[in-house]
Amino acid sequence: MPAAPARRGTFLALAAACAAVVLGFTALLALSLRLPRRFSPAGCETQPPPGFVYDLSWRQEAGRTVLEGWACIREDRFKNVDIRAVVRTAEGQYYLLPTVLREDAAAKAAIGDVPFGEYGGFTAYLSGKAARGPVTCYILYRCNGYDLLAETGVSIP
Repeated sequence: MPAAPARRGTFLALAAACAAVVLGFTALLALSLRLPRRFSPAGCETQPPPGFVYDLSWRQEAGRTVLEGWACIREDRFKNVDIRAVVRTAEGQYYLLPTVLREDAAAKAAIGDVPFGEYGGFTAYLSGKAARGPVTCYILYRCNGYDLLAETGVSIP
């Protein structure tokens, strides 16, 4: 009979250790998804194809910079969507920003009446190393076989 409490204690200790590992991993994953990552523009096209349109704006919110916009190629239905914001620092370093894709009515209007046209919207967050000093904004457009790094002309002081 005395062995039962010892097994229960061992089980509880193992469960607590497993929970701690899972929580630690989850915290690290969440943190890594919120930080800018270094990016190399090597291999990216820099000349947008005909019909490439976009909009990008930024604002300060809760101690970080939020970039919102959309991008698409007119009349080109999205077969896959991967649109992200990239910034270049004054030192010439590129950073890929944490970006969330979202539906956007302006993207739908710009792309035309094609299926999935509303999915060209995105929201990105600028903080950390990439936020120090002036940065130039780009859109990384990896949709339908394109690998385009488009300069937007938008700068953040």
